[in-house]
Amino acid sequence: MTARFPRTVAGVALAATVALLAACGSGGDDATTAAATAATAPVAAGGDFTLTSSAFADNQPIPRKYTCQGDGVSPELTWDGMPEGTKSMALLVVDPDAGLEGGFTHWVLTGIDPSAGTLAEGSVAGTPGANSSGDTGYAGPCPPSGTHHYVFTLYALPAPIEGTPDRAAIEAAAAGALGQAVLTGTYEKS
Repeated sequence: MTARFPRTVAGVALAATVALLAACGSGGDDATTAAATAATAPVAAGGDFTLTSSAFADNQPIPRKYTCQGDGVSPELTWDGMPEGTKSMALLVVDPDAGLEGGFTHWVLTGIDPSAGTLAEGSVAGTPGANSSGDTGYAGPCPPSGTHHYVFTLYALPAPIEGTPDRAAIEAAAAGALGQAVLTGTYEKS
């Protein structure tokens, strides 16, 4: 099942404002989760920009293969309905349930070719940045306890992100994004 979202450019500014306000709150778990959720809320310009995976459906479990208990490779991702004028794409994968301010960043990837339409399983396409573990590239889900959510957010950008790819650079570029598509998976260690 693929979720499709109507989007507006004004929504990007609203999501950024909500994330900023939530981050300035008490700093408790509720504020952290609200900030991470607002930062990854689906807002985009024009049409139905979607992100799907052959590995898992939206809001469904991520197979063990893509986690710390499996091969730890990134799942295949496919996008459709890319906004007109997209010149580059960037991807963030965040676990908002991790109990860290802003959530745990599992994957930072910039310089994705929009015309590719897909990132293959275990892909090294684009330019990877550091995740919250301090490593570069994809870090598979590995929650310490309970079920966690993993929010994959793909941003359609009017220009490539310059400089070192990191989460802050992607979030800054998101303010001018032409659109974003979101896919959420879950995982609980067995």
